[in-house]
Amino acid sequence: MAAFSAPIAGPYLGEISALAFFNIPISSSSPFPLLLSGTGSQILVYEIQSSKLLTSFFAFNGVRVHGLAVPTNPSCSSDVLISAFGERRVKILRVVFEEDGGEISVGMEVFYELPRFEHWVLDALFLEEGKVLAIGLSDNSVAVWDIVHSEILFHVKSSEKCLLYSMRLWGRNMEELRIASGTIFNEIIVWKFGASGGHSKGNTSFLNISGGREVHTINMGTLIGHNGSIFRISWSDDGSKLLSASDDRSARVWLIDSERLHQSSSSKFPEDQVSAGISLYGHNARIWDCFISDSVIITAGEDCTCRLWDLEGSQILMFKEHAGRGIWRCLYDPATSLLVTAGFDSAIQVHRVPNLSGDRSEANEMLTEFDECTENFSFSIPNVSKKPELMDSKSEYVRCLHFGREDILFVATNKGYLYCAKFSCADDVIWTQLANVGEIPVVCTDFMDVQPSDELMVSGSMIALGDGNGNATIINVASADSSPEVLISFSWPAEKERQLLGIYWCRSLGCSCVFTTDPRGSLKLWKLEYAQRTTVSLVASYSTSFGKRIMCLDASMEDEILVCGDQRGNLTVFHLLKSMSQSNSGSSERRVPPLSQFKGAHGISSVTSVCIGRQNSDEIEIRSTGGDGCICYFKFSVSTKSMEFCGMKHVKELTIIKNVLNKPSSSEDLGEGHLVVGFAFTDFFIWNRLGDSKILQVPCGGWRRPYSYYLGHSPETQNCFAFLKDNKLHICRRWETGSLRKSFPKTLNLQFHGREIHTTCFISRPMSSKDKRKDLWVASGSEDGAVRLTRYTLADMNFWPDSFSLGEHVGGSAVRSLCFVPNIFSCGFEAMGNDANVDNLSLDLEKNWGMLISVGAKQVLTSWLLRDDETCNMDETCLELSAAKGHQSVSFRWLSTHIPPKTRGCKVDSCTALSKSKFYGSLSEDANDWRYLAVTAFVVEDVATRSLVCFSVVACSDATLTLRALLLSHRLWFDVASLVPQTAPVLALQHMVVPLPANDCCDNSKRKAHIVISGSTDGSITLWDLTETVEHFMEFMQDLQPGKLSANQSRPRTGRGSQGGRWWRSSDPINPKNRPDEAGIIDDFQSQPQDDDHCVVAPLGVLASVHQSGVNCLHVTEATRQAKELTFCIISGGDDQAISCSLLCLSPETSTAEINRWQTVGSLVNGSKLWALRRSKVESAHSAAVKGIWSDMTWVFSTGLDQRIRFWRISACGQLVEETHLIISVPEPESLDALPPNRLGDSYWIVVAGRGMQMIEFGPSDRDQMVLFERVLSA
Repeated sequence: MAAFSAPIAGPYLGEISALAFFNIPISSSSPFPLLLSGTGSQILVYEIQSSKLLTSFFAFNGVRVHGLAVPTNPSCSSDVLISAFGERRVKILRVVFEEDGGEISVGMEVFYELPRFEHWVLDALFLEEGKVLAIGLSDNSVAVWDIVHSEILFHVKSSEKCLLYSMRLWGRNMEELRIASGTIFNEIIVWKFGASGGHSKGNTSFLNISGGREVHTINMGTLIGHNGSIFRISWSDDGSKLLSASDDRSARVWLIDSERLHQSSSSKFPEDQVSAGISLYGHNARIWDCFISDSVIITAGEDCTCRLWDLEGSQILMFKEHAGRGIWRCLYDPATSLLVTAGFDSAIQVHRVPNLSGDRSEANEMLTEFDECTENFSFSIPNVSKKPELMDSKSEYVRCLHFGREDILFVATNKGYLYCAKFSCADDVIWTQLANVGEIPVVCTDFMDVQPSDELMVSGSMIALGDGNGNATIINVASADSSPEVLISFSWPAEKERQLLGIYWCRSLGCSCVFTTDPRGSLKLWKLEYAQRTTVSLVASYSTSFGKRIMCLDASMEDEILVCGDQRGNLTVFHLLKSMSQSNSGSSERRVPPLSQFKGAHGISSVTSVCIGRQNSDEIEIRSTGGDGCICYFKFSVSTKSMEFCGMKHVKELTIIKNVLNKPSSSEDLGEGHLVVGFAFTDFFIWNRLGDSKILQVPCGGWRRPYSYYLGHSPETQNCFAFLKDNKLHICRRWETGSLRKSFPKTLNLQFHGREIHTTCFISRPMSSKDKRKDLWVASGSEDGAVRLTRYTLADMNFWPDSFSLGEHVGGSAVRSLCFVPNIFSCGFEAMGNDANVDNLSLDLEKNWGMLISVGAKQVLTSWLLRDDETCNMDETCLELSAAKGHQSVSFRWLSTHIPPKTRGCKVDSCTALSKSKFYGSLSEDANDWRYLAVTAFVVEDVATRSLVCFSVVACSDATLTLRALLLSHRLWFDVASLVPQTAPVLALQHMVVPLPANDCCDNSKRKAHIVISGSTDGSITLWDLTETVEHFMEFMQDLQPGKLSANQSRPRTGRGSQGGRWWRSSDPINPKNRPDEAGIIDDFQSQPQDDDHCVVAPLGVLASVHQSGVNCLHVTEATRQAKELTFCIISGGDDQAISCSLLCLSPETSTAEINRWQTVGSLVNGSKLWALRRSKVESAHSAAVKGIWSDMTWVFSTGLDQRIRFWRISACGQLVEETHLIISVPEPESLDALPPNRLGDSYWIVVAGRGMQMIEFGPSDRDQMVLFERVLSA
């Protein structure tokens, strides 16, 4: 037997379950304490100022760290003892500190492990200067551990016997120790220890006597008022206040007489000494954690919000930056005003909040976040009455705002004035009138800063105005630090009265050209010449076919294109000749028709910005943002003059995205834009989408009011925002110069899924011999509807450095299953692997390296196209998933989404729907709750047409199996066949594509068999032969003319407003003729001859009663291959806790003796037989349901709800022998995938996902050889 090394558990990526501040006992330049966090079985130590992870330590083996206890005043030595507890276990850890050149290093080791308790540990507290550890248990008892002598002093139980949800200890020594217990009966019991004698009989409980001392308890009082279970309790520093958080969505403050509390009397204090203080309401869900100090109250809950309250019960601040199940823990340090929150999404958010112990005037009510470097002030514009009065169209008010600098603001008014306001604070504002276009309103403005150059005769601030009379005005203002000076000013009639709605500069064209727009979707290009006499000439006019007002534009003179976005979410591309911008004033106007257009790029919401990126060969990148909260990426083909949707990012935190900004030092790659500017209802946001963190949030009343923003080289520390409210200009400015520290807020840990992960798979890439980098990519799908790609690096130390969202399913529906498709197969030819030359004229798939299929609730089926930096030019990136410099990166693009349309007033069965609508599936109204449970897919290339078709088999919760086909080049979906009969829902799917064995009749060496294996809830495994169905469909595709068909969908239906529109609501899926664009598609498809075999596929064979209940997971792997036969193995795991291994053989007709000895499963299309050779089963493989399994015919890896991975070796006779197991940190694991040894080394890499995700390394010390199954043939 080959030797192997013990499996190594890697870092856990999931929920944060414990937080604690730790004051560094040695001298440090950082003003902040260290932060300890518990995630899974690990303890992470962070330096807050540098956001650096100092160390990670596995405190337990498979037990989640529920809490951390740190001494209040640690000693000045270089090592300190802390306590970590989880479930029934407590460990005392030694933390060792070292400092070298200002850098702090932290080490951690187990000092002592306490004996296992009978009940869960709820809290721990160091007493007697760290010599004693008090441990609170869920049976309302407290155990006291002597750290010096490593023994339990006593274990005493309260006289109030009940089970607890929470407990919190307070005190510095044994005499002061007070215990607050939150019961399941919505009450809080406050009790303490009593001295020997002087106690009443009803208040004592003796469980242990140590050292001859009798220990008893005193019930000090019961706090009643909550209407739900008590989830969390917090004491104030002096013990005079108690804060409780409950299931009833409220938090309550209880005032306890501090003098009575510090008395050592054993008598029970009267009930009037414990009085109810205030009740805090505002959370929309349960409150998980709370904190109280002398000046502030903090609560965090399931609604993903953390709220700050004053001691009078008024809410001061609210943060909402987490996602998913909520915020588990909150932590506050009054000395540094640091607030830390952590939750299910794995992120740790750190904020600076106002110090509320003194004057609260610094906490501006208009801000939801405070920082000591933020200025907030307001002032009025000239000629405006300071008294409130009714306003009409003739009143003076602000129309437009534009920042020129962090201290300069240009203001245009309703009476035609243009002002320049230079300010340092509210009391220091210098107003300068720059222009007055008359008693008419300024309708639109644009601003551009021009640097001095020899080519241009102007420099400074260029301001373009459009007024109500249709006149355009250009003003050049000197950029001097003194009072602003107007250098150039001229006007001309650009449109008719009230027809000039927009005026735009374009940075790529400079100040020599300006665009104007009208309400009808027309655009004009004006040539400006600055000489001794300024001249203006109209050189080109553009008109869109949509007839909607143009809201934004961008132009590239190098690529000679102009892109516009309109008010209804449409994009239009025009030809922009270089000769236009260089035309003389005498040149005639040119009318330019559109080159290409994309309808509904942002649904029915307005396009707010467009940007043209770099050109790669024949394609030009385009990025747009819109009022649907989405960032969309397109590619414009110069040769075909067509625009294609490439990818999308939906920023769920924002309802409207105004712009995406790159770092000042970044390239022109549109995928690198990391700052998102937009609005969430009435609040303005600057959002860092790489770290999923908020930079700025200002309540301003919404985007319809005049506003402007300005960002410096470091947007985190240099940002300005101005808006109009109550006829005043409000300025929110943070401008730090020379600051090296990273501003708050900051995110310390990687943000991940906010809910349970149902499925995961490795993204196996083609490996290059030149590629020395060691990274693994994992795709995961979650209950939150998101599909994410996460990178795991093997360099230096193993950790998860990056995780990015590909997107989410329509409506946020849960993702239940993923399938990665790395290979492309030719119909009738040899399979082509990753290194094969695959040609596709439309999608250029030779540059791509795989597809990802995701399915889930609401019968959503989504396809993604992935590629890596080895096989594609990074200039083509549409939505990046880039790692740090020097590491490989992965890019991706959304391809298509299929959702069956709903029918009204009738039900349609699967066969009827299939025969009546091949192009659109149908879904009755009562099928809203159906969901896809599993998917498997493969890609086939048609040799004649060179087109690629992705076949997907999806299992629905209504016990149906459907084969669907996606024509990749045109994104067309077809319902190909139903796999019937299927009496029980299918939970797991796998497929095999193998060459058909040759027989005496014909040579099938170039023909491929497509076999699908399904595992059902009744414990059976069914095999389906799809070979003829796939071949018939590929023949049909040769006769089909996809060029005449309209794409089923041009972009995902996600984001605000993208699922609306009259077309979707009025369309009738049963009567496709009601669809004007697709009527010909359905008729043409149904005109093809069809037979029953094409619509319905019968099972190839059924392996009955493989499991006693549902088959949760499957894995199929090839065992041996010979000239005329193929042996493969099906490994399965079920709810019955068993693992089954079924060996099957695909071969031509065999002898009679073999037929009598083997069981026939079925016959394939060429007459070859499928035989069941052997079946072995491990009845109690796990102590709970098996949820994930993988095999390579040498090893079998399985995981189950018992939170263990078991490693099985397949013996020569096909039996499974367990070699070892590993307890993992992932609670409730649901999925497992593995990578075999490759160029990364001789180790297997296993990923397990459930409530979080974890990587495991398993390395046999010698390379195991493939096990060849023994074939025992009768004589």
